[in-house]
Amino acid sequence: MQKKQTTVRNTATSQAARDSVASYFIPTTKSVAKKRLNVYEEHSYTVPDVEQLQSKLMAAERERDRLLKELRNAKDREKRIRRTVRDLLEELDSKNLMTAELQTKLDFYAGDC
Repeated sequence: MQKKQTTVRNTATSQAARDSVASYFIPTTKSVAKKRLNVYEEHSYTVPDVEQLQSKLMAAERERDRLLKELRNAKDREKRIRRTVRDLLEELDSKNLMTAELQTKLDFYAGDC
C-alpha cells in the first residue's frame, strides 16, 4: 500500500485559512496578553472592588439576621396565642360552659390548635 500524495493548495483563500489555523494553535505574546485583559472586561463575575463586595456581604448578613429575629418573634407570638386559646378552652370545659353549639363554632376557628 502506498500513501496517496496530496497536493498543496496555493490559492489566497487556502493560505489565509492555513495562517489563521496556525495562529490559532500557536499564540503570540501579544495575543495572550490581549486575551488576559479581555477576561477581566468580559466576565461579570470578576470582583473589581473587594471592599464594596465585603460591604454588600455584611449588609446581606445583617438583613438575614433581622429577618431571622423577626421570624423567631412571630413564632413566639403564635405559640403564646395558641397557649392562651388552649387555656381558655380548658377553662370553658372545666366550668361546663362548653356547649355542642359553641364547640362547633370554635372548631371552625380552631384549625389545628
